[in-house]
Amino acid sequence: MGKRKQWALFLGDVFFLYLSGLLALFLRFDGSLTWMNARAWILTASVSVPLLLIANRFFGLYTRLWAYATLRDMWQVVKAVTVLSFIMYLVIAIGRIPISLGAQVLIWGILLCSVSALRLSLKAVQEKWIRAPQLTPHMEKTLVIGAGLAGQMLVKELERHPEMNSHIVGFLDDDANKHKMFFLGYEVLGEISDLPRIVKEKEITRLILAIPSASGEVGRKIRDLTKGIKLKIQTVPALYDLVGKKAAINDLRPIQLEDLLRRKPVQLDHSGMLQVYGGKRILITGAGGSIGSEICRQLMGYEADTLILLGRGENSIYQINRELRELKEKVGYETRLETVICDVRDAQTLNRIFKRYSPHIVFHAAAHKHVPLMEGNPSEAIVNNVFGTKNVAEASLNHGAERFVLISTDKAVRPTSVMGASKRAAELVVDHLVGMGDTKFISVRFGNVLGSRGSVVPVFLNQIEKGGPVTVTDERMTRYFMIIPEAVELVLQSGSLGKGGEVFVLDMEEPVKIIDMARDLIRFSGYEPDIDIPIRITGMRPGEKLYEELLTSDEGTIASKHEKLFIAQKRAIDTETLQTMLDQLRKLSLQERPDNREIIETIMRAAETGRIIHPEALSAADNDHPNEM
Repeated sequence: MGKRKQWALFLGDVFFLYLSGLLALFLRFDGSLTWMNARAWILTASVSVPLLLIANRFFGLYTRLWAYATLRDMWQVVKAVTVLSFIMYLVIAIGRIPISLGAQVLIWGILLCSVSALRLSLKAVQEKWIRAPQLTPHMEKTLVIGAGLAGQMLVKELERHPEMNSHIVGFLDDDANKHKMFFLGYEVLGEISDLPRIVKEKEITRLILAIPSASGEVGRKIRDLTKGIKLKIQTVPALYDLVGKKAAINDLRPIQLEDLLRRKPVQLDHSGMLQVYGGKRILITGAGGSIGSEICRQLMGYEADTLILLGRGENSIYQINRELRELKEKVGYETRLETVICDVRDAQTLNRIFKRYSPHIVFHAAAHKHVPLMEGNPSEAIVNNVFGTKNVAEASLNHGAERFVLISTDKAVRPTSVMGASKRAAELVVDHLVGMGDTKFISVRFGNVLGSRGSVVPVFLNQIEKGGPVTVTDERMTRYFMIIPEAVELVLQSGSLGKGGEVFVLDMEEPVKIIDMARDLIRFSGYEPDIDIPIRITGMRPGEKLYEELLTSDEGTIASKHEKLFIAQKRAIDTETLQTMLDQLRKLSLQERPDNREIIETIMRAAETGRIIHPEALSAADNDHPNEM
């Protein structure tokens, strides 16, 4: 607030200070205000002017934008006037000024109303004359889904920015208590199921979903209700983007496939994660990848002391480092950032890095994940995913890391691909190190993530942009999907809950049919599937499955402390079996054209031996682990 406005408010407060006393005394004495009473109050008010300035400045009454005042701001007015009135009571009592207690209570009430009204008038002027949109025929008739706080904030922003070209018609909300109610002058016209009728009656041209925490079920409901209706559909950013300050409420975007898969927000143990990750040096391998980079972003919010960004590709590490530094400056994080270019296959360099930084916690996200590519390059899958994991895990153990978290995949369950088998072997390597030292070794297994490199979504979008056809391998094919930020939230939660030896399985909810996903993307792009854009079935590629599993038949689960995390039973294999598997894999990786089937069989032969360990027995089993590899 400018100096001139501050002075204007102060002079207004002084005027109302004098006026409130005179009016209170006038009312107190039934309209017979004597000069002696008036003089007593003028003297008291004159002494109280400096006190008024001090109290109002202390409670911030001259440093707030009253055009956007909230109840919290008005509470500051109540406190300032009450403190001032109490001080005036002491002045009157000590000076024996002839003003009764009843009159003083009246003065307090009138002064509070006057000072509040002065400030609320600024808000009224702003809303009525400055923020009121000038409606034109070209403005989009806009219906807002959700009359909660986010919806109201959105409406304020739309009114404040006429360039967003919005003519607000009203709200829709499934809360029956809000129906026919008015918020910010706009009526709640009904519930979401009334959408087709309201759109037709009100000639709506734009729909905005203003529920940041909405699950995918809400998005799917809106999609189904608006089929065949020409309508511009947008959404506010997701809750995790708003909380992480990556987006503002008015950063509108079209509804995307990710919005249909978004889950209901889960209750995370933030205090527990802050206790585990706060103040720690944390190393992330594959930090430039889709999963690794999101781990870095979220760890910034848990007050990590240092993030060591390790990756093989210099460009991706440069980009995530730059992004995190911008985020650090914007939000005020104090986390230090270190960048390291290193290949996880280089054990010697890894040990130098661990010796230099002594990380407390390691997230191992570096891996080759593309199934068809690894079918053609099986040696790379073995060397990177198996022996690279072995190098990082052993470095963590040898240099005293507190925790090691392996990012695994549902493709490790009954694998039919080299990539899936290599991740199963990585789980076996990590599990074998449990109990050899103080490091807690944890694996986290989940399905596909939307937006990751190699995801089907960008492939489909590129095909749609070219006019089709969109290629689907098999119309029966299903996959588990999760949005990257949600998956990483649960990875971090697993890392904080793990006691060592667990294979955490994320609740991926229901699998999604790939052909349905393709049809949704075509519709979101403004076309009709099989009419404007054809879909072609191409047949499964090498190593692919019709469906993925998160567990094998003998891998039951028990619940963890978190509703979306489960702990799988596992098989503990002995040192000799593991070493035999590794020796055979090393030999296969050196062959010019190794047999993919032999690789998978070698790994699964080892994985299916050993005794099953139930999750409750993990702590006891850890003590029985061999101490050498």
